Amino acid sequence: YSGSMQLRGEEHIETIREALNYANSLRNVGRFEEAKSLLRKMTPVARRFLTDDNEITLKMRCSLAMDF
Repeated sequence: YSGSMQLRGEEHIETIREALNYANSLRNVGRFEEAKSLLRKMTPVARRFLTDDNEITLKMRCSLAMDF
């Protein structure tokens, strides 16, 4: 995720996808606060650049809404 952020910037689809994958990995190892923080940061970016009905955006919103 951080490499993609540096290479492509936060408004690139690959960076947004990698942020979702990273947040899911963080959640899977019990690092819930870090996962929530990342999703809170990147979900508005996804909504702005991919739109609300994009699959990645929907997955991010769903992950953020889940009870950690």
